[in-house]
Amino acid sequence: MALRQLRLECCSLPYSNDGTTEGLAAALSLLAAGLEHLSLKELATRGDGTVEFPTGVLQHLQQLTYLELAHIWVLGPDQDQPALQPLHALTCLVDLRLIGVGAAGSQEEGSEITASMLACMHNLTSLQLSFDLEVEPGALAGKTNCKLQHLELYHCNVPGGRAGWSDFLSHLQQLQQLTHLTVSQHLTDRWITAPPAYSALTASSKLQHLDISFTELPAGAWQHTFPVGRQLPYLQYLDSTAAERFAPAPDFSRTVSCCPGLQQLKLLLTPRCKAQLLAPLQGLTALHTLHVGGNEITADATQPLGQLTGLKELNVITFGSIRAELLLPLTELQQLTTLHLHGRVNNLYQVAKLTSKVGGNTVYTFPCCLLCGTGCFLMLKAPGWL
Repeated sequence: MALRQLRLECCSLPYSNDGTTEGLAAALSLLAAGLEHLSLKELATRGDGTVEFPTGVLQHLQQLTYLELAHIWVLGPDQDQPALQPLHALTCLVDLRLIGVGAAGSQEEGSEITASMLACMHNLTSLQLSFDLEVEPGALAGKTNCKLQHLELYHCNVPGGRAGWSDFLSHLQQLQQLTHLTVSQHLTDRWITAPPAYSALTASSKLQHLDISFTELPAGAWQHTFPVGRQLPYLQYLDSTAAERFAPAPDFSRTVSCCPGLQQLKLLLTPRCKAQLLAPLQGLTALHTLHVGGNEITADATQPLGQLTGLKELNVITFGSIRAELLLPLTELQQLTTLHLHGRVNNLYQVAKLTSKVGGNTVYTFPCCLLCGTGCFLMLKAPGWL
């Protein structure tokens, strides 16, 4: 029976005189008849420690529906073309994951992803591109009628600066079937484009998961990302920790209006996040998990958080000090089952974690050290915690 799935992770391949690359190509060619699922992660050898995956073999693996290459080097069949060009032959692919893939012999950190590589993947439903890959601005062109639902672009480079990024967003705007979108980029000023272009991030009304963390958006982009009248009824998860770049602070009333079904929310609290700006979050009646962070969290920020009485999990992270006046409003959260506090107490950075299994025994875990002094009263005051 033909082998259908092959997964190699953190494996050491034997080194031979004819080269590990040729040996790997020959082995995969023998599996060409039935292989549908291929995953290669962090491969090494007992020789020079480097494994170069020969991408030319992909032309013989046309039955693949799943391909994952993670943290390995790739070697193309033609030096005049990108190393991953043979991807264009994989017309049956449903799930493609390229994570930290480097082109052997190239001065660039990551491999190049072009529109021609993805052009014939009409069955693609999931695409993950992560860590230093260079993604052509038009890589998503022609995907209007594609079945793509899951898209992750994590710490990649889109060449062309501001114009290239704007072009990429224009193609993203056409993907109306997306249910999961991650666009997590450290954007420099030369990338940041006009605020209206960021409406592409919420163009799909079918979104369930949206992660725009570390995507440094310009002032005014929030009102285009969550415009008046746009509805995202299925959105349950939102990581908007890019809010620190906004000036003034983002209008969270727009978020509540667009995404009334949010259940999990991550955001940054900055000095601009006053109580009146955070108050609209009370409209998220389904919200049960909240992660907040900031260099210095003020009492103005924690006051409205204490009114989110439906919360079951709260994670507060700050490089500043945790003081009694900051935590006191949080004692109103009577439904909490998990509480994490990360911050400075008496000039020392400390972490405390409490987990309560309601309906039975109550379990407390303190993985690092219990917050002392101004922190303990919060844990002691909440009913059911002690």
